[in-house]
Amino acid sequence: MLLHPALLLSLLLAPAPDSGLALQAVVQTNFEYLSSSRTTNAEFWIVSLDRTYEKRGNQVRRVVQFAPPAETKADFHTLGFDYEPNFRLVKIEDTTSTRTVLGRTCRLTTAWATADYAEAHLRFWLCPQSDEREAKLNAAVARAVSGRFSNLEQETVKLLESRHGQIVLEASSDIEPPIAPLMKLTARVLSLDAKAIEGNLTLPPEGDRDAR
Repeated sequence: MLLHPALLLSLLLAPAPDSGLALQAVVQTNFEYLSSSRTTNAEFWIVSLDRTYEKRGNQVRRVVQFAPPAETKADFHTLGFDYEPNFRLVKIEDTTSTRTVLGRTCRLTTAWATADYAEAHLRFWLCPQSDEREAKLNAAVARAVSGRFSNLEQETVKLLESRHGQIVLEASSDIEPPIAPLMKLTARVLSLDAKAIEGNLTLPPEGDRDAR
């Protein structure tokens, strides 16, 4: 099998996981709700497959693996105050549409999720990894486009994990919550570079200020 010249070059130039360099990525998230819009940037440092850190300003936190919330028994007296729709993916389509993101050719995958009185349409622009550590960014993008719905995030993470060797560089979602206006979310990887940790990032002590 012949590799595309651009992909072959990226593989040759990609740093090995033990090269002493970390992957530094900036992910931009845009949230639209009613007439308001909010844009935020998050900086991630991927040191290894089991060590990822998020930097916001001067604060650095280790990102722990996504874990779905424990199921709790419904309580008649409080159900209406913390109800969360139980989203499930019902359709996934790998299309032939392509887009160039960060100089890479990405292919569009779409997905639809439904729940009681709620639905979501998601779009992911995926491309081949040039470093296996890049896959750790998928969880950050999944969280960004899932809104506040943890089980939609879980379904999205499972979808992206099933795309072995792929990284999502751009994603968007349209979410219609129960009895609430449409939410639109977009996440883009603005930059992805190999950088030395020394001089750029002060790592917190193990176990300090972990976050999902």
